[in-house]
Amino acid sequence: MMTHYKYLSLLTINMLFFFSAVFGQQSSSIYGKVTTKDGKPASFITISVEQTKRGAISNEKGEYTIKNIQPGSWVISTSAVGIAGQQRKILLIGGQNLEVNFVINETAQQLKTVTVNARLNRFAEKQSDNIARMPLSDLENSQVYNVVTNSLMKERTITNYSEVFYNVPAVSPPSITPSRGNEFFMRGFYGGAEFKDGMTYDAGEGEDPVNLERIEILKGPSATLFGSANGSFGGIINNVTKIPFDSLGGSFSYSIGSWGLSRLTLDFNTPLNKDSTLRFRINGARHWENSFEDYGFKHTYTVAPTILYKPNSRLTFRLSGEFYSQNSTMWQWYSFGPDVTIKNIKDLKAPYSRSAAGDQMLQQWSDNRIFGEADYKLSGHWKSTTKFTQGFYYRPQSYYMNGNQYINDSTMTRWIMGARPQLGTTTEVQQNFNGDFKIGELRNRLLIGLDVLSQQYKSSFVGVYQDTLVMNDPSSLVNVSREKIINSFYMVPGENHYISVFYDYSAYVSDVLNITDRLTAMASLRFDRYDNKNSVNNGIKQSDGYQQNALSPKFGLVYQVVKNEVSLFANYMNGFSNNAPQNDGSKMVTYKPSQANQWEGGVKMDLFQGKLSSTLSYYNIDVKNALRSIPTSQISIQDGTEKSKGFEAEIIANPVKGLNLMAGYGYNDAKYTRASEGQQNLSLGSPKNMANFYGSYKILNGICQGLGVSFGANYIGESSFQYPVMIPSYLTCNASVMYDRPKYNLSFKINNLSDEKYWSWNFIQPQPPRNFVASVTYKF
Repeated sequence: MMTHYKYLSLLTINMLFFFSAVFGQQSSSIYGKVTTKDGKPASFITISVEQTKRGAISNEKGEYTIKNIQPGSWVISTSAVGIAGQQRKILLIGGQNLEVNFVINETAQQLKTVTVNARLNRFAEKQSDNIARMPLSDLENSQVYNVVTNSLMKERTITNYSEVFYNVPAVSPPSITPSRGNEFFMRGFYGGAEFKDGMTYDAGEGEDPVNLERIEILKGPSATLFGSANGSFGGIINNVTKIPFDSLGGSFSYSIGSWGLSRLTLDFNTPLNKDSTLRFRINGARHWENSFEDYGFKHTYTVAPTILYKPNSRLTFRLSGEFYSQNSTMWQWYSFGPDVTIKNIKDLKAPYSRSAAGDQMLQQWSDNRIFGEADYKLSGHWKSTTKFTQGFYYRPQSYYMNGNQYINDSTMTRWIMGARPQLGTTTEVQQNFNGDFKIGELRNRLLIGLDVLSQQYKSSFVGVYQDTLVMNDPSSLVNVSREKIINSFYMVPGENHYISVFYDYSAYVSDVLNITDRLTAMASLRFDRYDNKNSVNNGIKQSDGYQQNALSPKFGLVYQVVKNEVSLFANYMNGFSNNAPQNDGSKMVTYKPSQANQWEGGVKMDLFQGKLSSTLSYYNIDVKNALRSIPTSQISIQDGTEKSKGFEAEIIANPVKGLNLMAGYGYNDAKYTRASEGQQNLSLGSPKNMANFYGSYKILNGICQGLGVSFGANYIGESSFQYPVMIPSYLTCNASVMYDRPKYNLSFKINNLSDEKYWSWNFIQPQPPRNFVASVTYKF
């Protein structure tokens, strides 16, 4: 019997060896090399065999190997963040080792700034021509700035523009509400997102992230290169839109979530001719969501087409449009009367999820933008860039709860303002010349620019008292009759019809001088001629208009202690804002522009081949010539001062493959130092302490390639936007799980994990409790 078992065991072992040999011969491998179009190895490119779980990432030599592929017909593809993918059909014969090489369309330098950093430290892509209006790396730039990349927005499943700022150090995230949320505090000063592709953009209250390639946040007064008509003394936000690339590709996404969130997006790109010199791309979104409050909703549509044409290697044209429409509940924000006893908004006697606005009085508006750009290489050392933009926003009807006041801890008086209609037009033409040349042994990067900006605004508005609402009384009626309110508007005799127009003519110059290969100096100067035409209210001219001139200098020094790795920097930056004249009863009194001057110093680092990027800085901003009111005068006095000082830190790291970390902290002390009665030495309203963290891990190889998890947290300190009622500090956390493959992406995210109750600083509105977003994306 044992003999039989012995022979049976030997037969089984031999059969196993036989089948192993057969199947081993039948399986195949794919290997090859990925290079750039200038012949250099392309590392960190993902190569995948579609419809399988097999794939690899090219190494430092551009080489890759994918083993154990069954014979048959397959499609092999390349992908990388920021790089157009390629596909190749192959036929594998059993036992064959097939060589498949790829040549990507980028050069080695482009790949270094776009792909390698994206794969290693993919949230630290700071290279931009917008920040200094010239090609200048972060380590060469004396200004502090942060960048939110498209890869980060995709990974975090951003469905609301406000969420973009969760990963920006020392910027207070705007409100997440069904109606609006674009304002923020930065370095102590109030501002909004008012630039797009480096041009002035009046976004109104609407902005959808579907057409955004990246968001650039420039810290400190930035009037020297960006003017004074928009932005703030704390900095500016520049939204950079997507542009067409030279191959067919795109994505289709659908997201669902709490409170009826339904979001559909499309990104489609295609060349329009054989040599890909004519390209077309269109992005679009349909967004519906309700509110966790008992009333509230937002329905929006966005369409953004772009055409790019390269008739030759020196000339590029781009023409794009962006068309946004929104229908939502009206805004609501509050103030506090003298009989309010609470000192913290959390003690307000009002249910957290109760709305004061109802859902019958709506906001309806559209924001449309046309943008054109022509880039021409004049020579090997000079380039011309001409930009044109025109934006229109129109509100056929728009209602606001502006003037609501809590008369005690639970009761408010409600006022409704109606704007019927509102129309705004922004037109800007900009011409820049960029030179890169040497004088002797000194390299100069020179910018010469001209800018003409015009804004026109027309509005017809009226406000009426609605009622008194007891917020903690369930029987107190929240919703109001639309017909009743509109009829009340027509009975008010004081409806205002307002028209205003201004022009801003500017010229600027900036030079970055390489004194040595490590020491650079920047000197910049801007001249502005502000011409405000007469404003008209109800057909009556309010003034003869006014003109103001302003000079805005900027200086910076950068010394690279370790070449291309560690830089010490210092800057002086200026900002200004124009002030309208006032009538003292007998004559018009004119004012100078208010001025903000910043001094800042710090260190920037890009270490371990890009795996660690960090910026640390300390700043001091002094504002002078601010207007302040005094009880004994009918007009403002121009001797007000403000001070903002603080520290900021940002760290973006890729300690091991697949793990990406972001952390930021900001301390800001901003207050009135000479101000109107009741404001002296009070805070400007911003939180003193803000911190953010985000970490994600993705499996890059093997059977689980593309599977990942993430965790984020935001802390916002106590603030006093409406003194003396404080807005409490809060900590919110979120987490997500994702599965990212070359052809599709699945994600599930939970926001506000701890179900924290917190309020926005800008409209003192309760923010969403725990909620979820699930998303599926198909990529082609």
